[in-house]
Amino acid sequence: MVDKVKRTTNKSAKEGSNLTLQCFHCDSLFPLPTGVSDESYEFIITANNLKFFCDACLKKFSVEKQFYKKLEQSKSEMSYEEKQFHKELEKGNSEIIEEMKKLNDVL
Repeated sequence: MVDKVKRTTNKSAKEGSNLTLQCFHCDSLFPLPTGVSDESYEFIITANNLKFFCDACLKKFSVEKQFYKKLEQSKSEMSYEEKQFHKELEKGNSEIIEEMKKLNDVL
């Protein structure tokens, strides 16, 4: 991915009108909100650590983040259940081994 916000403007951008920002994720163009100064616009498009995302993409990331969080939780829970299962198996194995030793002693 690109390290900074993509600068995409209309032909009339040089005149200071119709400035747009491009969403870093979906590449859609959005008009610059009124009240944003030229200096702020230049900062937004040149900053290496600043990316513009549209509302739709932000919502999508939020949903994806929740999905991955739940996925990680289920993995943790499964790991806990697997550990419990292995403990029970080991306990059962040790009981079987003890019974086999007793049978060996009898024979």
